[in-house]
Amino acid sequence: MKKIFSIVIVICFTIGLGFLKAQINPCGSYVTLGQTHLEKTFTIKEGKPSNSLPQVNRVISIAVFVIKEKESPYFNAGIMNGIITNLNQYFASIALSFKICGAITTIDNFQFDNLIVNGNTKDLTIQYSEPNTINLYLASSVTDTAGRNVCGFSYMPIDIGKNYIFINKDCLLAKSLTEQTMTLAHQLGHFFNLYHTNEIAFGEELPDGTNCTTTGDRCCDTDASPDLSITGMVNLTTCTYKGTVKRNTQLYSPSTKNIMALSPEACRCMFSRTQFLRMIYALNNFRNYLR
Repeated sequence: MKKIFSIVIVICFTIGLGFLKAQINPCGSYVTLGQTHLEKTFTIKEGKPSNSLPQVNRVISIAVFVIKEKESPYFNAGIMNGIITNLNQYFASIALSFKICGAITTIDNFQFDNLIVNGNTKDLTIQYSEPNTINLYLASSVTDTAGRNVCGFSYMPIDIGKNYIFINKDCLLAKSLTEQTMTLAHQLGHFFNLYHTNEIAFGEELPDGTNCTTTGDRCCDTDASPDLSITGMVNLTTCTYKGTVKRNTQLYSPSTKNIMALSPEACRCMFSRTQFLRMIYALNNFRNYLR
């Protein structure tokens, strides 16, 4: 009887660990008060949708740091080459691409393998970082400022000099190349001043988009959206929205394809025109030191 009881406990504990491991929030990046003030200092001129997008003709370096786990098996950093190559197709419309800066660096100090944003990340970035470069850190866990386990976190342009993106290794493992790429592309979107499509820091965008210029993600060519990371919002097979959320008696009908949505990574595949224009502005005005 004791043996059976022990087996049941082990099974339940194992299932519980699997459930906890699955509960990784897709993103920990958030809009600070300073970021809301920064938003008031510029206006994006969208132009006609038929106009060609500006071409930045830039190649930006990403310094990749992989924090070594305490025990094997260790994360295979070699997958980053394929991710960066695939990433570039999503920024090709504005002639922006990325490359890995030198060799990928392995950090042998496993004390950093569980990152806490604005906690041990301060010491990490002081000891390991490249100036004027996007610094990408891969760890076994990333805890955001709200204490949540997240796939990724990026500092937005208001945090001058913090050229840091943190990504949870689990969000890159056992996934397709597209899903792996979306995790990084999403964080780069934040790095270059993009918000979630369901952002409410500036007020909640109505489903019909009539207040899109001052609320939501500040991009009128992205759909107003509820939080698509909530269970049941997206059909995982067809990538279609199946929620029934309303605002002002209006039903939301968002696309799940936008890279800055919180829909499953496999559903995401594009930035909008205005999002590209915002990223170009951020690169030229807030991140112009990058090389």
